[in-house]
Amino acid sequence: MIEPVSKNNFSEILPLIRAYQQFYDVASISDEKNAAFFSQFGESNPAGCQFIYRESGDAIGFATRDWVRHGVFFVCINHHRKGSRSE
Repeated sequence: MIEPVSKNNFSEILPLIRAYQQFYDVASISDEKNAAFFSQFGESNPAGCQFIYRESGDAIGFATRDWVRHGVFFVCINHHRKGSRSE
């Protein structure tokens, strides 16, 4: 199920953002900076929007559409969740 990210579920995408950055070997990952940056993409925000993807109720992916920075699109699907085939 795909749903928009809001204040009510924003905290669920932060671990996914961290996993995305770890996958790409980002040197200095900051949860505080991630929260500050990605919180700008909210419902009814001209900067962009975010979506959360769920399987069996668990947040396993996110997408961010950034209208300001040339339409950058980030996607992360957590394939290493508990019970996945990749374990």
